Amino acid sequence: MENLPNDVLSKILFLVPCDSVLNCKLVCKTWKTLASQRQVRSILFTLGTESEMDCMNELYYGYYDEIKGTTKEKFNYRKSLTKINHPPMNRQNHEDSIVGCCNGLVCFIVPHHNVKDPVYICNPITGEYVNLPELNAKVGLIVGGFGYLRSTNVYKVIRVHYPQRFRFSDGHFSMGSVEIYTFGDCGGGGGYWRSIGETTYSLTFQGTLVNGSLYWLDNKDWKIVSFNLSDEEFRLLPTVPPCLLQDDPDKNTTYRIKVLQGNLCLVHLQLGEHVNIWSYKYDLAKQEGNDNPSLGWSLEFSIPYFSNSTKDHYFEPFAVTKHNEVLFWYGSTSLCCYDSNTKKLSQIVNEDFALINSFCAIPHISTRVSLKALGVNSKKHGYYAGQHETTDDKQPEIVVLH
Repeated sequence: MENLPNDVLSKILFLVPCDSVLNCKLVCKTWKTLASQRQVRSILFTLGTESEMDCMNELYYGYYDEIKGTTKEKFNYRKSLTKINHPPMNRQNHEDSIVGCCNGLVCFIVPHHNVKDPVYICNPITGEYVNLPELNAKVGLIVGGFGYLRSTNVYKVIRVHYPQRFRFSDGHFSMGSVEIYTFGDCGGGGGYWRSIGETTYSLTFQGTLVNGSLYWLDNKDWKIVSFNLSDEEFRLLPTVPPCLLQDDPDKNTTYRIKVLQGNLCLVHLQLGEHVNIWSYKYDLAKQEGNDNPSLGWSLEFSIPYFSNSTKDHYFEPFAVTKHNEVLFWYGSTSLCCYDSNTKKLSQIVNEDFALINSFCAIPHISTRVSLKALGVNSKKHGYYAGQHETTDDKQPEIVVLH
């Protein structure tokens, strides 16, 4: 393969599963560069809408290059994007409802009683979906995760239920009950929620899948916690970025774990000032001649706020393009782009969406993976007209927004 042109290598590496990208980057510097260019061109939107009675999600898709080339005055999501028909998905207020995606399948939160349960899974390309059994509890906090083991073709949904939302009245932290729902080639051992015990970690947000493990931030000790999908054990990451070593994080500081360019990343947001993105990866410069290269944290991007931005509005990075542009949602209403070459931050879309009031974004590769073929008792909804087929010039990696 060393004699293949870079454009051919790039197309081959684009087809490599997401959970194997990290290994490809270790082969050589050329492979690392090409593998890092597996970036988004088409976008799948899930837009949160609100009526007098319900809060719902709507699915749309479009191409990033086309959206970027459209002026703000001309952009209209109903005209510029294609709507995908799917069963109604309830949500609560402005809360993020996407848990994660694996191999084309997307897991969503379903609110019921006073909890938010990761029990809705669908393939937005085929319209197939399933509702998993809901948690019996009616109070507390649920933290979820959705993962895939390519080596065994097994999918796992993880939910951690904290009955007391982390802290008791005396200040002690509560334990989280951990359950896993497995489907795929699991030898008849799936199709139901099974308990694997409790955890003392105070996990926040939804788990981020990278290289066979899910990652969360521990709200108690500001550590990064991993959950290995193979042995189903929680572990602490041996190192953290310098920003997490602060004794007392500022109230205007927030942290989020993301996966960008195939790497585990920590987003350090200082409200009204900057967004720093730290990447956990191998240092190829130190790798030559070393049979056991180590992972470490490096500052990948440092992005200033808009000069006229509202201080309490959040920047939510969700992808990096092949031109090394960081894509953000800003304040849940604007799609923004940071060009690392020119050091400029610009708004791509800034429209008054009327009843649309929440957005989110995660990378997603479109596939025709069948839930029914994986042993799931799924249903199928009407397919949108003019389904988008991927071609060589329109990469199948997409982004989910809501």
